[in-house]
Amino acid sequence: MAFEKAFESVKVLLAREGAAYNRTMTTFIRASNYYRLSEFMLHHLRGDKRLLPTIEKATASFKKGIALLDSPVHVLSIPFQHGVSFPAYLYMPSPGSRQGSTDPIPIIIINGGLNSIQEELYYYVAAGARTRGYAVLTFDGPGQGLVLRKQNIPLRPDWDVVTNSAIDFITSHAARNPSLNLDKSRISAIGASLGGYFALRGATGDLRVKAVISVDGFFDLGAATRWEFGHSMWAFGAPSPAKVLREFAKYILAPEGKDLLAKVRCPVMVTGARETLYDPPEVGPMRMYNALTQLKESEKNIWIGTTVSDGGLQAKVAALAVSHFRMFTWLDDQMGIVRK
Repeated sequence: MAFEKAFESVKVLLAREGAAYNRTMTTFIRASNYYRLSEFMLHHLRGDKRLLPTIEKATASFKKGIALLDSPVHVLSIPFQHGVSFPAYLYMPSPGSRQGSTDPIPIIIINGGLNSIQEELYYYVAAGARTRGYAVLTFDGPGQGLVLRKQNIPLRPDWDVVTNSAIDFITSHAARNPSLNLDKSRISAIGASLGGYFALRGATGDLRVKAVISVDGFFDLGAATRWEFGHSMWAFGAPSPAKVLREFAKYILAPEGKDLLAKVRCPVMVTGARETLYDPPEVGPMRMYNALTQLKESEKNIWIGTTVSDGGLQAKVAALAVSHFRMFTWLDDQMGIVRK
């Protein structure tokens, strides 16, 4: 494809640039993102032989980049069910970001979305969180990244099972590695788009989640995304568009009339995007917010971006700095963090 070939030349140039100019972190991460973008455009060609090699190049380049960050990034593997494992990264806070505090470090678990790989989650949350004193765990879950491409494990709506495994892992990892100084009592979950559904769904089944930020998430995927069939047939393991529609219907926070959000006991921040390519905020984010009736008004927060610069596009594209400021200001309050 012309698009893939065009990106290939840019990827090669960036990789060479990284090797020639002191192997800069930014260059390797940029190259990784170009690999990701070129592979993204092949998702409608399920089974294409370029998919796995391209994403493996993205991962390899990304690992070279994060190895040059100013704080450690641990490359880990989260055990799941039936011998399945999730590749994961644990980003530790950058130097000086904790302002001299020796308190245990709060943990953020980031949930990817429908068509994400965990490497891109660095931009969405990890880059801003690590410079604010948080430890960040990212991973490819079912239907995502290398778990889909190498293990052929499809998405699943009961993401609370996935969240439970991620928290079991990070708490046991913290216990085995006390020098990391991770705070097992201050775990929060963040996700954007379908990841926003996953973050909230995870909190319905695990009280160890102490705060949730759902960024432009879906209350009912079946009502919101009826056009993403090319990638979705692959991610869901569905043989036809009709099967995809039936799978979409499973990703709902009120399945068969059950009020899953009533199980949430932690503070929640919900965001929406007025210029989203999906349904308006009233259909998803505001419905989430209004359904959290068991929470006090002081325990929940909603932000609807109205313009491009104010987070008005889906998943806060083109407004990540604004998103980071709003998210972490709120999360700091929930985690009891006071900045000097």
